[in-house]
Order: sequence, then structure tokens, then C-alpha cells
Amino acid sequence: MSLEPMTPAAVAGFDHVIDLDAGALPELIAGLLADARAAARQDRLAAERRVREAVELVQREGKRLLDGVRPMPLTGGLAPWQVRRVDAHLAAHLDAPVKVSDLAALVRLSVSHFSRAFAVSYGGGAREHIIQRRLDRARQMMIETNEPLGQIAAACGFADQAHFSNRFRRAFETSPLAWRRLHQRGQEPSIAAADAAFA
Repeated sequence: MSLEPMTPAAVAGFDHVIDLDAGALPELIAGLLADARAAARQDRLAAERRVREAVELVQREGKRLLDGVRPMPLTGGLAPWQVRRVDAHLAAHLDAPVKVSDLAALVRLSVSHFSRAFAVSYGGGAREHIIQRRLDRARQMMIETNEPLGQIAAACGFADQAHFSNRFRRAFETSPLAWRRLHQRGQEPSIAAADAAFA
């Protein structure tokens, strides 16, 4: 069946439904289509009019409903006390292995629930966050101390200096030694030589 553009009179026939809520829309459309099916046996023009009304209603009200959708605020994150507990635990244990299951137990959540809530609160996964915290601490130590990179790697919970260097390069696109030389002044030559041997 070919649908012709609706006349202003036909549109006016169902303008009273502009303030529909989403729950009433399917029932109204079903009613229009049922009327169209019933009218098709007796009056083909009336049937076409009802189908056009249904199409127009879907287009108009669907757009209105979609335009009214607002992004929902983020929910489902960790409670403030849980965030504080996780942050304190990470600060105290970055030099040792930190398991996601241990963090979940610390805040009394299952691992899957904790992982989802953590991602909402921190904007990413727990493992990535732990690595970033370790790298942040390592950069601070490289600036503030003269410790060799191997000792810094161990103090920040990396398996060894190679693991640390690999993660550092991925995050900052430079080696730890090059970064340290750029940011630390007055470094003792023996420390620089020790770092260069392992970079």
C-alpha cells in the first residue's frame, strides 16, 4: 500500500496524544493498527489513514521520548569508606603482590561485584590502577632518591627491573633511565652508572 503525505486535518485528528508517556505508546499504536485492519475490509482509504497515523505517531513520539533521555549519573561504584580502605591498602602494600580478590574481601564484596564497582569509581580496572599507582610511586622515588632502578622496581612491587622498565616504557614512551635523567638533577655518577647497566 502506498502512503501519501498526511493532510493537516488527519494530523489534527490525533494531536491530543502529544503528552503520552512511554507505557501508553504501544497500546495506542496497536489500537491504530487494529482499526486499520478492520477498516481495510470496508474502506481502504480509512485503513491507509490509520496506518499513516500510526507511523506519524511512532516517529513523533519516539523522537520526543528519545530527546527526553538524559544520561544517568554513574551509580554502582564503591562507597566512600570502601574507596578509602582500598586507597590505604594500596598505599601500604604497593611493594608486595596485590590481588584483586584481596581488595574485594577487604571491602566485603565478591570479586565480580568489586571489579564492576571499582571500574565505576576509578574509571578503569583494578589491575591497571595498581600498575599506575606503582609507576607513580616509582617516578616519585626516581626524583626524590638516589636509589638504583632495580631497588625502586622492587620497592614499587614490580617483579624485577625488566618488568618495571617494560611497564614504564608502555606508559610513558621512554625508559626509566631517560626519564630520570630528564627529571632528576645532581644525581651521583655511581647511581647513574648502576642504572645504565640495567636499563
